Amino acid sequence: MAEQLGFTIRQWNVRPLDFILSLIAALGGDGNSDTQADLHRKFNELTGLNVSYRSWANQAKKEALPALILWLWLQCLEIFSRKVMAFDESSPFSEFEHILIQDGSSQAVYDALNLNSAVERH
Repeated sequence: MAEQLGFTIRQWNVRPLDFILSLIAALGGDGNSDTQADLHRKFNELTGLNVSYRSWANQAKKEALPALILWLWLQCLEIFSRKVMAFDESSPFSEFEHILIQDGSSQAVYDALNLNSAVERH
């Protein structure tokens, strides 16, 4: 996807996966990453490379980087939300029936919760 979005045009030492993983590690880590230089240091630390700041910064300033990060985020949401929201037949939770609730965030009542429609069905 990095190639399709234009993030990777030529293969350099700063590979997309390493770059993204180092951003995640630096930004989600101990909170000591306040500058781009901190992110660059984390990249070199994680990859074991000695990439110059300029080479790293050239990757960081690409217009395709936000699109790549957004695409990765959406992929993660799709993969992990399905696992959380759905139970397959092998799950111990598959034995339970779904419970419908109304959270009160809208004026309309979900049809399955409407007493009149529930009586009509039975």
